Amino acid sequence: MLLLPAAASAAPVTVEAESLATGSGGTFADTGASSGRALRIWSNGAATGTLQSRATRRISVRARAESCDGAPRMVVSVAGKVVLEQTVSASAWTEYAADVSLTDGAHALEIRFTNDFNRTGCDWNLLVDRVLATSVAIKRPGESDGTCNGGPSAGTFWPEYALGLASRATG
Repeated sequence: MLLLPAAASAAPVTVEAESLATGSGGTFADTGASSGRALRIWSNGAATGTLQSRATRRISVRARAESCDGAPRMVVSVAGKVVLEQTVSASAWTEYAADVSLTDGAHALEIRFTNDFNRTGCDWNLLVDRVLATSVAIKRPGESDGTCNGGPSAGTFWPEYALGLASRATG
């Protein structure tokens, strides 16, 4: 019997977007938001705050767009490093996530709206509900674990590995 150490696990950490500081937006009531309020960033700029990390392996931002003829672009940075760049085209609250590895403690958090657009009858805004930091990372089936066994670099899709997984699947 092979025993493996348990993966690090911690309770999720939530940062409500309306608690973030911004000079290019404001909060608004939204019954669909996790706390009944959310942040609207209405021009190029950033919302900033602090994320307290505990065994963090994944960052998830719940966001949606007010858009037409295109969509707002969101760039999320933690501790000065970009961890997620995403075009937010959904008009309903949607999770946008990235796997990360953060040390425990306080980290600077920044959510930036980078491509404001406004013309008569069309205005892009980035709406953010919350940021969630969890201790569980998601690895997609077929992603390489690294160059051992002749594989590509870690995180790269490896078709042969994916086919091997599929051929051994039961169900």
